[in-house]
Amino acid sequence: LEAVEVPGGDSDGVTIFGLEVSTTYGFQLRTVTLVEGERPEFDEVTVTTLEAPECPPMYERGTDDNCYHFGRNTTTWEQARGFCQGVEDGDLAIIDNQVTLDYILSKTMGGDWWIVTLHKKFCISFLYRCLRKRLKADGVGLTAWTSTISPPPTGPPASRAATQEKTAGSCCPTVSLMTGPVKRPVQYICQIVFKEFEREEASPTNLAAAVASYTSVEVTWDPSPYNCDVTGYQVWVSDNSTDAPMEYMVEVWRKQYVRSDGPSPRNDLSFSVAAVTAGGVLPYLMPPVMATLPDETADLCPQGYRKQYNNGCYKIGTTMLSWYDARTDCQSTPNSDLIVINDADEDAYWRSVGFGADWWIGER
Repeated sequence: LEAVEVPGGDSDGVTIFGLEVSTTYGFQLRTVTLVEGERPEFDEVTVTTLEAPECPPMYERGTDDNCYHFGRNTTTWEQARGFCQGVEDGDLAIIDNQVTLDYILSKTMGGDWWIVTLHKKFCISFLYRCLRKRLKADGVGLTAWTSTISPPPTGPPASRAATQEKTAGSCCPTVSLMTGPVKRPVQYICQIVFKEFEREEASPTNLAAAVASYTSVEVTWDPSPYNCDVTGYQVWVSDNSTDAPMEYMVEVWRKQYVRSDGPSPRNDLSFSVAAVTAGGVLPYLMPPVMATLPDETADLCPQGYRKQYNNGCYKIGTTMLSWYDARTDCQSTPNSDLIVINDADEDAYWRSVGFGADWWIGER
């Protein structure tokens, strides 16, 4: 094998393609600098690629040693993915290299087919996180593909389909995503994705809870490095006095927190979190963490602020400022901004204390 060039001084890994199954390979790393050129090698490490597993019934082995099922009946994206996931390790196909692409083109002979969403984060996460623990014999490297990925269109995955006729960006230069809603049923391609980790390893770790206000708690956790199948998190909240705990969902790619607004003060709350995958909610593996909301008489407001509407912390600025200067002053205090009035009750409250003057507020 020839040397693989990995650009960028901050690179931390690369996926090597085109290897044989059931074969042991040795790898060495050299650092390349502008001044010194190639620096000495590190010690060699060896890795043995996996044996090609048997394909399930109705699946066939592709030229990339993966197993595929070509669904000739037309269906929706959700129904197609549900059928694919009905087989262990099955999902809609991911096209991420030329060998897979050539094989699928030879089998489909044109037309539209459902595949998994080629979301940039999903694609990169899937290859580098889920498959990092093994080497996959499927053609060229990933560099050429990542440079062609476009940001995903808005809307659910079910609004896109793979096609050989449209020309929008995707992980594969000659296979693209239809940019508009796809309401008609189309055929689909399933793929067996053999993972080198257990399903439960996608669960988060380091759960913590901290009081954020009189009526809210910030719950945080660390996502698993094997979170490519995770679509969100389910946070279980209990006030230890009811048989109907509150549940919240948080998107996986967003900041990991949930605020439980609404419980009465003086509640002792317990929190647990579980990862949610397309196949369902994983077990709650971490023990619950506790947080106690403060008494209404407790003073949580920063200096210059006082508790007012709905136990929130507010500052009434009496200095005449422009809107931009007023907002800058508000934002100089952590987590503070110009007030946003959300409903008629809040509007009536501030009108009652505004003394008829003009006041700057924020934007929705």
